[in-house]
Amino acid sequence: MELRCGMGVEEILIRDGGAYGVRLTGGQEIHAKRVVSNLSAKVTFGNLVAREHLPNEFMEDIDGFRTRGMSFKPPCAIDSLP
Repeated sequence: MELRCGMGVEEILIRDGGAYGVRLTGGQEIHAKRVVSNLSAKVTFGNLVAREHLPNEFMEDIDGFRTRGMSFKPPCAIDSLP
């Protein structure tokens, strides 16, 4: 696992129906086995994943999803510090 702080993500990269990395705002691509977002579903799927990669019915649900809060805490279990 690698954490990078202070870097904006422009796009979640999708290939063959799955995420394989991210493109940072500076254009650098980081490839990974897993991509985890701590953003809301509306921002993650509405802004970072290209719509053509997602089913229309799913995007209709995302577009209608109302959010109020701006926090998210993912529970993680790791065997050592990153």
